[in-house]
Amino acid sequence: MTSQADGVGVINLLASYAQTCDDDRFDEFEALFVDDAVMVVAGTTLTGANAIRTFVQEQQEAGLRGKHLIGNVLAAIDGEFAEVSSDFFFFQWIDRRLQVARCGRYLDVLRLERGAWRFVRHEVTFMPRATATPAVAAT
Repeated sequence: MTSQADGVGVINLLASYAQTCDDDRFDEFEALFVDDAVMVVAGTTLTGANAIRTFVQEQQEAGLRGKHLIGNVLAAIDGEFAEVSSDFFFFQWIDRRLQVARCGRYLDVLRLERGAWRFVRHEVTFMPRATATPAVAAT
């Protein structure tokens, strides 16, 4: 049986992902991933927390970082592991205005380590192909 605290921990991990990335706090961002985490995005597979950090950090110009919004979270928590599906919007500075640049779905596998949820696998699917959903139930 999962606790309400597990659900809050999962939501906090997703919020921390967005805020540490958007706020250029990449030491904290990297710590959200297990050491051998995998990220799949746009046909590219990255392995290792540091490789993920480097890739994400290089995607946006420092000082002009965008804003991630994550919602519609579905999580299936089983002990120390969770499968999570969430929708995202990414706003980016375009022509001096913050505009929707991308949207899609995150498909994540998480592990509880030393009392905190961390990403084991983070898959980014961009619209319009963001229709895959793991077998998850709302917490």
